[in-house]
Amino acid sequence: MASEVFARGDVLANRGTPLIDSGNDLASNNVGGQKIFLPFGRLNVTTNLTAVVVPPLGGNATLTEVLMDRPGSIIGLAVRANAAITVGSMTLFATLDGTTKMTATLNTTDQATTVNQVKDTDAFSALGRIGVKITSATDLSPATTDIIVSVVCEI
Repeated sequence: MASEVFARGDVLANRGTPLIDSGNDLASNNVGGQKIFLPFGRLNVTTNLTAVVVPPLGGNATLTEVLMDRPGSIIGLAVRANAAITVGSMTLFATLDGTTKMTATLNTTDQATTVNQVKDTDAFSALGRIGVKITSATDLSPATTDIIVSVVCEI
């Protein structure tokens, strides 16, 4: 396992600062504070959605974003579906104050995916609002997929 992690770090090192260290975690130079995970979820994702809100777990139609109490930055996005996508795709967007910042896509055969970036790429101030939106293909199958999404932030 360690050789796989080092290989990933080496590949990233050739393109800039390594994001992943030998412990399969974000490299320390990319996290200046604590990592927190903001959970979002949606039941029965249907076909042909366009920028539809995925609420925070425990949220509702009016509580669609998480308010941050201190400055930080979005450093990752992780998505897991209850079943692999067999046709089509769905794309999840992490938003900051309503503006798209990171995207992660589940394509055919995918059940989970993650993306990450160097801290401060998408920085926010105290009272920044973090949210998630989804777009799905017209031919998405299964047509009623449940998802859980984690937006990873460094504060």
